[in-house]
Amino acid sequence: MTSSSKAIVACALLIVICVGTLSFWSEVWNEKDREWVTHTLLVVEKLQAIRIDITQAETGHRGYMLTGQDRYLELYRAGADQVRQDMKELPDLIVDDPRERKATQRLEPLIAARLAELADGIEVRRQSGLPAGVEAVARANNGEKWMGQIAAQIGEMRATQELLLSRRQETAAASSNRVARIKGLFFI
Repeated sequence: MTSSSKAIVACALLIVICVGTLSFWSEVWNEKDREWVTHTLLVVEKLQAIRIDITQAETGHRGYMLTGQDRYLELYRAGADQVRQDMKELPDLIVDDPRERKATQRLEPLIAARLAELADGIEVRRQSGLPAGVEAVARANNGEKWMGQIAAQIGEMRATQELLLSRRQETAAASSNRVARIKGLFFI
């Protein structure tokens, strides 16, 4: 083999190595971008679950207050337990975002206050009957206020996540396009 042939083979080999390396790292970045999109969707899903769970607890509370039937207490307990679990999991999902951590810190006392009010109403109803339960709820009923604040806080957090999702989807799409162009250049 002549020296010019060796130089051509070495050049071709160097190009193949560079293309392979570039392709590998583009795939790695593309995968990371897709993981961030998935992560953001999980946060949005968790926020929606929190809203559903607190609403379930309220529904069970309302049913029990009106009927005194224990089946509504099960609905209340399931919602309350699940919202507490979701609130424990949320900080792990948003550990990367200081703004969302602060928003979670604002949401936690709202959820706790609403759950405490629901529990208090149930206890009065259980101990003293329907008239006392109605009176206690009417006197201390901040449910609309709490739920409005909870909804607003979750809405704010969702808006932040939607913005992040949009940016992350754009980044993932650009990354996918970059990978496709790189592959297209060398593997036509």
